Amino acid sequence: MSAPQDAVLLQLAYYFVSKYQYRFVSTAKNQDEVWLSNPLHPTYPIIRISNNTLSSTYFDKERIKLIYQAISSHISTEAKLLDIHTYDEPLQEADEDFIQAIVHPNQEVIEELEETFNDIKEAVLPVKNPQTDYQRMVSRINELHQSGAKKMRQLSRKDMPWISILFGALTMGIFLAITMLNLRFGNTLGEPNETSVGLAILFGAHYKAFVLANHEYWRFLTAGFVHIDFFHILINSIALMNLGFITEKIFGKVRFSLILFGSIIMGTWFVFVAQGNGVTLGSSAGLYGLMGALLVYTFETGSIRQPIVRSQFTRILMINLFISFLPGISLFGHLGGFVGGILLAILLSKNDKWKTLRTNTIISLIGLIAVLGIYTAQPKDLDRLYLGTDQMVITMVRELGFEGYANQLQASLNKFYGGQ
Repeated sequence: MSAPQDAVLLQLAYYFVSKYQYRFVSTAKNQDEVWLSNPLHPTYPIIRISNNTLSSTYFDKERIKLIYQAISSHISTEAKLLDIHTYDEPLQEADEDFIQAIVHPNQEVIEELEETFNDIKEAVLPVKNPQTDYQRMVSRINELHQSGAKKMRQLSRKDMPWISILFGALTMGIFLAITMLNLRFGNTLGEPNETSVGLAILFGAHYKAFVLANHEYWRFLTAGFVHIDFFHILINSIALMNLGFITEKIFGKVRFSLILFGSIIMGTWFVFVAQGNGVTLGSSAGLYGLMGALLVYTFETGSIRQPIVRSQFTRILMINLFISFLPGISLFGHLGGFVGGILLAILLSKNDKWKTLRTNTIISLIGLIAVLGIYTAQPKDLDRLYLGTDQMVITMVRELGFEGYANQLQASLNKFYGGQ
């Protein structure tokens, strides 16, 4: 192999592997093509790069289909194959079974491909010396392959979804602590009871009376860590393992953390503003925020144009909308988390084409925070009082040895209720 398109083929392979975490797929040896896969990519999980002409696909279509079916079955995807050719020829009529594209220094990249891989033109450089350029790319790919194999063997800790794991472990730990204390106070395992609700408030659940009386606005965040029902934490843990692991891989640990915890705060803040006195808990607002962020990602990568992706998201959104209207579910918590996730994902996007959108998002987010802040700062009375619950929590605090906090709560509540 020493033709110019051979060097271009390797340039593209190196680009997808080094920048988009694709991996080489071993197939029957064919020096004219490379197969790549990335199960996490929402639009093009399987790519074939060939240095042959487009017409060669027609004569080799059955073999290509068989390889594609084997790979797609292994990684469980129904997305179409992206079939890239490096020959210097114009793209005529597209194939109905594959998404075909020409990538060559002398050809324009199709818009659909450039929207997903916005710097793909920079990956393909003019070939001045085919043999030298080819050997140079072989060396770079071998180094990359050896580095990737070493990382796979070591299973680098850096690649683990640690934020999701730690968040899930902490929420489970709090649930177990509440359960054990509930038993200590003379209750049995089973459905949530008055004592478990009091313990949830003690561990940081959102309780409007305490937020207003004692200015405990930190509950906007800590509410996302508290669960008292086994089925509730089971469902949220399963959602976190699926949605959280994928989203953390896409956005990285820092941006993922900002989206997750920012969505929890926004969801609880919506509840504080829109609902009366009551207890709100659970990580659902954060999970809805991750779902909103993933929706933004499908628009950023252009995968939302794929009928499969679009239908899957529509189905997921409809199911979760239905869940939000069920009794005992905080609609405003889910809505606030979803809105927060969308705004934060756009704000944290690295897409150069979204500069104007990011500016408008900053303005929208500032406006939303200002409106919520103005309402929060206004003096207000509670629609309902739960004096028995208040006293129960204060008693628990005393029994657990936090006398100072118990006295502070008692004084703050007496002062607040005295004005109502």
